[in-house]
Amino acid sequence: VDMDFSVNFSHLSVIESLECCMLLGFVLVLSLYAWRTGLPRNHPTTVKRRIASVLVVCIFSPFVLLLFSSSSDRQLVHPFPVWLGLRTDYLVQAAVYPLLVTVVLFAGPILMFLMEWKSGALMDSETDDLHAAQILRLRNYVVAPFAEEFTFRACMLPVLWPHCQLMGSVMVCPLFFGVAHIHHIIERFSMNDGTPSSHIWLETCQSHSVTLSITLLTDFYVISSVFQFFYTSLFGAYTSYVFLRTGQAQIFVASSFTPSVSIIWC
Repeated sequence: VDMDFSVNFSHLSVIESLECCMLLGFVLVLSLYAWRTGLPRNHPTTVKRRIASVLVVCIFSPFVLLLFSSSSDRQLVHPFPVWLGLRTDYLVQAAVYPLLVTVVLFAGPILMFLMEWKSGALMDSETDDLHAAQILRLRNYVVAPFAEEFTFRACMLPVLWPHCQLMGSVMVCPLFFGVAHIHHIIERFSMNDGTPSSHIWLETCQSHSVTLSITLLTDFYVISSVFQFFYTSLFGAYTSYVFLRTGQAQIFVASSFTPSVSIIWC
């Protein structure tokens, strides 16, 4: 397939645009569960397999997007890489300005992350094994930001833009990003997600009756998942706005979001 030819998405109906977004998000989340290892989500084996699955989805996502594209309306066409945020014009401004804004916005979480990393507490809180810690960092700060930025911004915003324009796309696209994070509730209910918060709540619930323990765990997991939905949706709105205003995929913007989430939920 020629990735350089010009296409547009203005021929899609609103329903077709939403279906395309749902398909991309669903396949990405489904790929995380393609491997049934029975191991915690932070186990190196689970992490490696999920990284492989996500990267495969990212490779095929542009081809799925091409299936929804058209080149009929010559007034609204752009080269396909441009739709994906892969462009070189105004590259410096698009990289520097969002970077500065994001650093200011996440100054607190980034500072806490650097302090924990320098003291070694960050690795100890995740795992004592150096190799496992490196795999987790690869997932948290490289693969996850890239996959989320590429799928939920670069591949979804082009099909939403013709109908929603700037503010509509900024409002709608983050909802798919937020809903995609609700799948974590499955791992939390399995009591096998390997996070410190799950261990704390399990130890707390062991001193109560079975009925009360289930109620406490359900309340905790539901509340945390709902909060994560709103928090990721809010961040998704910010990154969607940056993507549409700059026309560039902002991987650092997404990666800066990771320390703040890990500090809150781990």
